Amino acid sequence: MLVLAVAAHLLFSGYGFNPTDEGFILGYSKRVLNGEIPHSDFISIRPALSAYLHTLDFTFGTERLFYNSRLIAWLMLSMSIGIWLFVLATKIQSRVTTIVIGVISFLVVTHDYPVMAWHTIDGIFLCSLGYLALKSEKPGWAIIGSILLGAAYLCKQNFLLAGPVFIFFHAPKKFKALIAWLLPGALYWLMIKVYGASAEMFDQFKTETSLLKTGIWQYISSPYLWLGVLAGIGHWALSKWQSKATQILWLLGVTAFLGYALHEGAADFGPVFLLTGMALTFFLVNQEIKFSTTVCGLFLAWSASISIGLNSPVLAATPIALLVFTPLLKRLHIFVQFAVVAVLAFGYWQGRAFHTYRDVPYERMTQNLSELNLGLDGIKTNERTFGLLKELDGLSNEKIIVLPYSGAFWASQKKSNPISSHWTSGIELANPALKKRVIDEVDLLKIDGYKVLIPKYRVDGMGMGKFEYESYDRFPVMHHVTSTWQMSEELSWWWVFE
Repeated sequence: MLVLAVAAHLLFSGYGFNPTDEGFILGYSKRVLNGEIPHSDFISIRPALSAYLHTLDFTFGTERLFYNSRLIAWLMLSMSIGIWLFVLATKIQSRVTTIVIGVISFLVVTHDYPVMAWHTIDGIFLCSLGYLALKSEKPGWAIIGSILLGAAYLCKQNFLLAGPVFIFFHAPKKFKALIAWLLPGALYWLMIKVYGASAEMFDQFKTETSLLKTGIWQYISSPYLWLGVLAGIGHWALSKWQSKATQILWLLGVTAFLGYALHEGAADFGPVFLLTGMALTFFLVNQEIKFSTTVCGLFLAWSASISIGLNSPVLAATPIALLVFTPLLKRLHIFVQFAVVAVLAFGYWQGRAFHTYRDVPYERMTQNLSELNLGLDGIKTNERTFGLLKELDGLSNEKIIVLPYSGAFWASQKKSNPISSHWTSGIELANPALKKRVIDEVDLLKIDGYKVLIPKYRVDGMGMGKFEYESYDRFPVMHHVTSTWQMSEELSWWWVFE
């Protein structure tokens, strides 16, 4: 899996960049490196352990910061996949089949996702390491595993329930394990309390309350999930009469559907929910599975899906892939298994080449970002994104506030973001108190001669074209600045307000 991760990094990490999501975590890490305190000096609606973890991404400086951070993310995802392959693979399953399913899982998990420093990847990685340690069922390792599981919810709150579930199934001394699981949270709270920001921390944590919508309703309302359940029931009902020919037909259908979805850059929602429905059915009827381990794996996939941005279990889908493809590949010739991998790998290659996250197809990424001082050495993008970033780079020595997304910019700068948020959207500032805090900071900086830069076109759509913002309703700070500040200059890609 590590070899696969390095190969994917070399093939894909040099293409595509959009200054929205990528840089979100690295921007926080830079603030931590500059001595800032989470929740006090900067707003974080999640615990900020990811900010501390990704200070390691700065080990080799900032010149190739984003390229190197992508390698770390590839490695974390591949190691997580490898762990679940190791703990879930049954003794009767051949090593070749396990490797084949591992490759399939890698293709599904990473699909056309922008592999980058991201709190969900951190949480999955820590939960996977924690589970591996916990499953040894040795008291010392169980404590270490429980601490790692506790660290996972300090990356993102949606991993909060994974620890108790894993501990229930595997910890030999459950009370001690639960204490160890609580320890990272207690230490984090103590640190924030010492700095006098515990009230701000809890206020920021109350911003996101979408568990019911993203964790339950997304599944109940998904027609693909129920279609997958029906497909699984059909496979089970016909299993007594299935020959090798019908098994291959089932495999062909699933492979063709998934390969097409990967090809079209659309594997992360409908297709993975269909696989989830099939996996749940296979889980109930398969007598050969490791019950407790599979429950934990599926629970982690569900935990990872509790997200507004990627409301899908795809990033932790290894148990799903194992449940679906194990019976479909069982006892089939090695060449058939390799053919499945080849079909999916072709779709994956095409998906990444033509559906790069918020960017253009590879052949149209003609602009090398290495000439800019933004930590993007080794990465290519489209002409519009390059123009936006080049103009921003030229203004980097001035007193500026960058809206609405600025984590990627400030991650590469020696100075810190002058306001407490680098993601000034309505999602991060849904709490009225947080919105007021940032707006007040912006207005106060006007006295010190700061300029506010607002993009003329939607940053998240630069790969598709020049799309002006229809309104700033989803961006309260931009709405405030354009309403109360004076526009002093119009550049090619930015409005300048003073």
